[in-house]
Amino acid sequence: MASLTRLSLPSFYRCIFNPTVSRALINGVRHETTQSSDVGVTGRIPSASEQATGKEKFEHDAMMTGNTDPFDMSFHEGPWGTAVNPRGVPSHFDERILGCVCEPEATQIIYMTLKKGNPQQCDCGHWWKLVEAK
Repeated sequence: MASLTRLSLPSFYRCIFNPTVSRALINGVRHETTQSSDVGVTGRIPSASEQATGKEKFEHDAMMTGNTDPFDMSFHEGPWGTAVNPRGVPSHFDERILGCVCEPEATQIIYMTLKKGNPQQCDCGHWWKLVEAK
């Protein structure tokens, strides 16, 4: 700032309105830091469980407790659903997209929107009912 006192007022205003100088004044001076933050681990690379957040942390924590399918996306096999005794599909919502593999050798999956309420029938004759998830 001592060098600015030697400038005349018009020269000072020219410097201030110069885009390069004004950006430097607005951004300020950058200082180098030599200290790390107090958060995290020191002296080593953090593990996946220490650095995970959000859904990744939820999935990792579930896997560590023994839940191999935390998002309930596994393929469920079981008895054939009938109109009297339909297969239950758990959901936290009022509807869920369901994929039915109608035959064991099928090369495509038949998708349908399963809604809460009455049981619904797939094209293959399999009956499904949406139930409240635990």
